[in-house]
Amino acid sequence: MILIGITGSIGSGKSSVVSILKEKFQTIDCDQITHELLQPNNKGHEAIKPYFSGFYKDNILDKQALSKHVFNNADALDQLEKIIHPLVLDEVFDQVAKCKDQDFVFVEVPLLFEVQWQDYFDLVLLITIDQDILYQRLAVDRNMLKAKVDERLMRQLPQKLKMELADYIIENNGSMKDLRKRTDEFLIWLDQQIKE
Repeated sequence: MILIGITGSIGSGKSSVVSILKEKFQTIDCDQITHELLQPNNKGHEAIKPYFSGFYKDNILDKQALSKHVFNNADALDQLEKIIHPLVLDEVFDQVAKCKDQDFVFVEVPLLFEVQWQDYFDLVLLITIDQDILYQRLAVDRNMLKAKVDERLMRQLPQKLKMELADYIIENNGSMKDLRKRTDEFLIWLDQQIKE
C-alpha cells in the first residue's frame, strides 16, 4: 500500500481533488476525524475538557467559540493541538489498517507540513492556487473578505515553501474539468512511480 498525504492552503481545492479520488480510491479526511473526536463522550471531547472546560455547556463543546479563542491565543492553540493531533493521527492509522487490500490510500491533511506529518506518508500531493484566484473563490464560496483570508494564510506555511517540500503539485486555477484532468495526470504519474 502507498500512503499519500494531500494538502494545500485554505481554498486551494484539496477537498475537490479528494472528491475525484474518492470515486476510485480509499480516502481519509482529517477534518472529519477531528469533528468526530470532538463529539460528546468521544476521546477528544473528553481529553480537552480539563483544559477548556469554559467552552462546555451541558456536556456540549462550543466548537465555534473554542476555535475563535485559540485562533487569537497561541498558547491555547498549542495546548489544543498537543492533545488533538496525536488522537487524529492514531485514528488515521486505525483507518489505514483497515485498507490493507488497497494499492493507494489518500489522506487529506490541511496543515500537513505545518504539523510536520510529511514523514508519515510515502508521498505528499500539494494543491496550489494563485492568490488572486483564491481571494475570488473564497469571496464567492465562503463569503470571506480578503483580510480574513490573509489572516488564515498568515498561520500557514507559504505556498512557495510547500511546493519545495511536496512530491507532486496540482495547480488548481481553472475549472472543475481542468482539475479532473490534472488529477488524472497525477494518477498516471503515480502509477509510473510504482512501476519504476
